[in-house]
Amino acid sequence: MVKKKGGSKSAKSGKGSKGKGKGKKSKRAKSAAVDRPPPDPNSPGAILAAFYISHSVRDYLMVRGFGPATSAKKKKVMNVSGLADSELLDETLSLAVGIFYSITGVIGVVAHSIVILLFIFKSELRNASIGLVVQLSVIDLFCIITHNCTAAIAYIRTKPMTGIVCLLYGLSSQNLGLLEMAMVASIALDRFLFYVRESSPTFANRWYLYAYPLITGLTLPFLPMIGIGEYTQIQYGYTCDINWLEDTLGFRYYIVVGFLLNIFPNFVISLICYIKITQYILKDEIAKYDKSMKYSILLPFSMILEFSLYSVGALMGFAGATKIPVYIVIPGMCFIKAGMVYNAFSYGFALREYKSIIFNR
Repeated sequence: MVKKKGGSKSAKSGKGSKGKGKGKKSKRAKSAAVDRPPPDPNSPGAILAAFYISHSVRDYLMVRGFGPATSAKKKKVMNVSGLADSELLDETLSLAVGIFYSITGVIGVVAHSIVILLFIFKSELRNASIGLVVQLSVIDLFCIITHNCTAAIAYIRTKPMTGIVCLLYGLSSQNLGLLEMAMVASIALDRFLFYVRESSPTFANRWYLYAYPLITGLTLPFLPMIGIGEYTQIQYGYTCDINWLEDTLGFRYYIVVGFLLNIFPNFVISLICYIKITQYILKDEIAKYDKSMKYSILLPFSMILEFSLYSVGALMGFAGATKIPVYIVIPGMCFIKAGMVYNAFSYGFALREYKSIIFNR
């Protein structure tokens, strides 16, 4: 007992001496801080430091599985929507969504593969106009293989995507979706040039239509990597996409840029082109031998339908919604994947060149 008391006294005295030392050190630090001028907030170093602290580059590296992070931080990031586990899709609905992704994945892979293989092996299909359709099929095929298969596994297993898988899924989803919309506009422009302007399609005079989708498709999706928006697990589901509930200026900027530079202009381009084509073929009765253009005016609206619910969810987040209904979130994602399957039929098999080969006509 005596030894314990003596030890406690020495510890107390040592603690007290340390406390005094700390007190003296803090006084010296305070006096030095008074003499030092405040840092310039407009200096390059201060600006870079503020950017690093406030933007999501650090979050992706340190929180999303690219660097050291606690499990609590990871759970917080993946549950950014504020939903509890009980608010995720139950096993029955999750299985139904997984089966949907599986079925559309198989149909899409087969359909787009036929479009691409016929283009490769049938010389009569190799022209610049059909080449644009094949480029659309390549984009859709890659998206279906990577996304539908991954999403089907996630929903059937009811296991959310995390870390680098979540990041890559969200990034490629935005990338391929924007590429697809721009490709639809390129195809519309090509058909306008062919039917209305009577410009024969060659790779020399259509090269810019192949390059046009790269402007937005390969730029906008990378904005979240510098803090303009972020990728995370979607509400109610197990895949990842842009965080619609991120209440930041960066997210709003991403949505505005996405709508102004991609969805809206590509829809307008497609609509104007197909209106002109419809007027022309009705006047010159071209529809008699090319029925594939007879109802082409419906194609821009099919694109809008494909992205309709997704756009509603994004705009609700833009307006400050804290929770988006499940019937917008989950069907919104499914509509896009179904639209990518539909493209093989509406843009590929609908062409008279493909019909003549498939049906030997």
